[in-house]
Amino acid sequence: DESLISTESISSTVSSEMRRDAIVAVLVATVCMLIYIWFRFKDIRFASSAVLALLHDVLIVFAFYVLARVSVGNTFIACMLTILGYSINATIVIFDRIRENLKSTKVKTDQELETLVNASITQTLTRSIYTH
Repeated sequence: DESLISTESISSTVSSEMRRDAIVAVLVATVCMLIYIWFRFKDIRFASSAVLALLHDVLIVFAFYVLARVSVGNTFIACMLTILGYSINATIVIFDRIRENLKSTKVKTDQELETLVNASITQTLTRSIYTH
């Protein structure tokens, strides 16, 4: 029904405030994730790797939106939040498997660590595919 269609405009002042608030929220969430993952896994490498993986996933989707010239709106925000949720969940599952495998195996060289990480990813791959 045409009478139900409405439009709204946001002034540039409100828009800049929303942008600033969104940037602050993203930074606070990133720092909180870093602290939580660092605390949980007791290694800053896990935390920094998880945040870099999230950044990679979001940038890939953002690049697609830019290249396809798709309008950004509520759907875009929902898409990004969904990707963030699935990505951090899969990352934590893989890191947990790596931690479990590290406890049961003594790693002496970088090659052994690489093999252990690859095995851990393989062990969680089926679950990650089903989840996604």
